Amino acid sequence: MTARARHRYSLGIAAELAGLASIAGATGSPARGARLFGAADALLRRIGLVLAPVDVAAFERDLASVRAALDPKAFSAAWEAGAALSTEDATAEALAEALAEALRLA
Repeated sequence: MTARARHRYSLGIAAELAGLASIAGATGSPARGARLFGAADALLRRIGLVLAPVDVAAFERDLASVRAALDPKAFSAAWEAGAALSTEDATAEALAEALAEALRLA
């Protein structure tokens, strides 16, 4: 895989992490949302890319909602924990949580 392809792949992962973070925040799990937003932000910083403008707007809007739902210490702790995750660990965690939630709702 070329470096360009890896960056595009990683950008897609970051966007999906942010999307799952938004869902977590909107469904009553703001700490999980903050953790996933932290993981998405850290991945974007590692690869040196940014989301598309429409995705940035959603990221910022939903991040503000998650931040407002938590006290500052809880938000910072969750964000930092997410930022410390590897891409693989963040993806595995996000998918496991999404699957568990889907099964719970089924």
